[in-house]
Amino acid sequence: MLSTLFDPWAYGSWFYTHFGGDRHAWSYPPSFLLFVLPFGLLPPIAAVLSFEVFSSLCLLAALRASGFGWLFSLAVLLSPASLANLRDGQNGALFAALLIGGLFLRERRPWLSGVFIGLVTMKPQLGLLLSIYLVAGGCWCSILSAALTGGVLVLLSAWIFTWHSWSMFISQVMPFMEQVALQLTARVHHGPRAEIMSIFSFVQQMGFGAGIAQALQLMATFGGLFSRGGWAAPDRCQGPSGIFSFCCLWCSPPPIFGFTT
Repeated sequence: MLSTLFDPWAYGSWFYTHFGGDRHAWSYPPSFLLFVLPFGLLPPIAAVLSFEVFSSLCLLAALRASGFGWLFSLAVLLSPASLANLRDGQNGALFAALLIGGLFLRERRPWLSGVFIGLVTMKPQLGLLLSIYLVAGGCWCSILSAALTGGVLVLLSAWIFTWHSWSMFISQVMPFMEQVALQLTARVHHGPRAEIMSIFSFVQQMGFGAGIAQALQLMATFGGLFSRGGWAAPDRCQGPSGIFSFCCLWCSPPPIFGFTT
């Protein structure tokens, strides 16, 4: 089954045969499969509902632990974005919980913050963006904690699913998702143009090739890190929201790893 899961075309055919609708591709690394596997033991509808309830509870807990009130937290859970996430059976609530934990615990509990950020590497593009955020903030304790957590996820998933699962993810899933991202960001009025408004996407929209777009994005990313004093001590940095907003606008990684933010 792993050979089907990590083969985008084979999995798309399998999904269409069993569930109909659009053809889907499994776009996540084996570390995320490690996390969702218990839900796969349930019937399909029960699995999706259980995962979404669990994710929503995680998001609620993260909001409350970060100091947000009940009214604000419930407003987030009932927002259009949350309801759309629930309707589509997406994992946005889960990763939002991990992002909130990683961002708001950065100063108070940097090691725990790093654990949450390490878990975000189950969605590689977010893990890469948060790595840039940590470097820009000089959060070395969180960087070490995140690296250890991500490493444990890789080793544990490789032990359970074998290293071949990672080999298939790198050789088949990543190139497939890279092509998807490149094609969608290059289409002027279609795809996630409004959702992936990085320098990379903008340069693509202007008609330049992917190579030029990637080069300019990388230049902006590294230039932004140094202009923000990326190697400075944490007490010289602004709060998490300021740094992360800066990274989102200027340092969003291009889809050179098969994904884009």
